[in-house]
Amino acid sequence: MLAQEVGAVAFTGAGNTLAVVRQASPLITALMLSGVAGSAICADLGSRRIREEIDAMEVMGLSVMERLVVPRMFAIVAVAVLLNGVVMFFTILTTLSISVVVQDLPPGSLPGLGHHARADLRPVAVPGKGRDLRGDLRDRRVLQGARRQPRPDRRR
Repeated sequence: MLAQEVGAVAFTGAGNTLAVVRQASPLITALMLSGVAGSAICADLGSRRIREEIDAMEVMGLSVMERLVVPRMFAIVAVAVLLNGVVMFFTILTTLSISVVVQDLPPGSLPGLGHHARADLRPVAVPGKGRDLRGDLRDRRVLQGARRQPRPDRRR
């Protein structure tokens, strides 16, 4: 695989996850909701128009938008958020399976699943904390992320 040849194995999982979260999952969710929910809502409103239920609501002084359209739109938004999460989960799981089984990549190439996710973390000393009599820093350390700061100057 090309990623192994150029040494970019650690980035394949992050790239796939980024593409799924930003592009694929919202697109799949939108297509599913527009195809299924959109056609069901249109069919329901059309059949109500044919049976003259919408005309009867207008005669009674009820707002068709408030009673029929707005609740369906709120329901679509709520279902879209939940469905987007489900689609993301299964797409990332499928990507992990294909990467590990078919392409022989390490499972840690996906963020948060192995040593690649923690590779850039190193312990650094907290300046100004825990000095003993000699002035050296004790073993109080914190994990510092990708932004690595220079070590404190030990010269006096």
